[in-house]
Amino acid sequence: GVSANRVARFDPATNSWSMLGTVAQNGVNGIVFALAIDGSGKVYVGGTFTQAGGVSANYVARFDPATNTWSTLGTGAQNGVNYYVYDLAIDGSGRVYMGGVFTRADGLIVNRVVRYNPATNSWSPLGTGTGNGVSGTVWALAIDGSGKVYVGGSFIQAGGVSANSVARFDPATNSWSTLGTGTQNGVSSYVYALAIDGSGRVYVGGRFTQAGGVSANRVARFDPATNTWNALGAGVGN
Repeated sequence: GVSANRVARFDPATNSWSMLGTVAQNGVNGIVFALAIDGSGKVYVGGTFTQAGGVSANYVARFDPATNTWSTLGTGAQNGVNYYVYDLAIDGSGRVYMGGVFTRADGLIVNRVVRYNPATNSWSPLGTGTGNGVSGTVWALAIDGSGKVYVGGSFIQAGGVSANSVARFDPATNSWSTLGTGTQNGVSSYVYALAIDGSGRVYVGGRFTQAGGVSANRVARFDPATNTWNALGAGVGN
């Protein structure tokens, strides 16, 4: 019953809703696809919008509950990215990873995935040269306990490496690697969701029917320790 433009906050303690921002300029002016919250409670929002709380914000913005205000990521007219953001993830250092269909971030060339550092208000590509990032849309991101970033989507290359719809980026070496070996690394079709358990195993969901050459119906598990894939369940009904 409260006016809330595409994004809102719910408080379980009071069982009540509130807008993000002021009555006149709360929320954003387009679809929201992604949310992530950093260690200080600031909320990062990504989607198809170009304004947040009345501020010009290109497809990604930050909301501060302490001040009830919105801010851009980066400066000037080229803040944010140049097209839609579909997922967000924040590492242990507070750096924000975002994926989507964009090719530029604050004027930098970045291929569908990028990292933003709030401490310096600066952007960086994932990988080097024009082959940084991935070759197609990014739908999903997840970060493991060591800070490695898993990226899923509809791509066939990551950092110039052949990678079938899912890949891993290591910030320590600024390099990409495949999940599994050979031409059957990754999965056989699009990836829409990623999650990592306490043992570092990666659960992958999407449209695929094979993972690392193993029959796997739309969901599979990857074990980084052994660099192998497994179906969830047995037989044709996995």
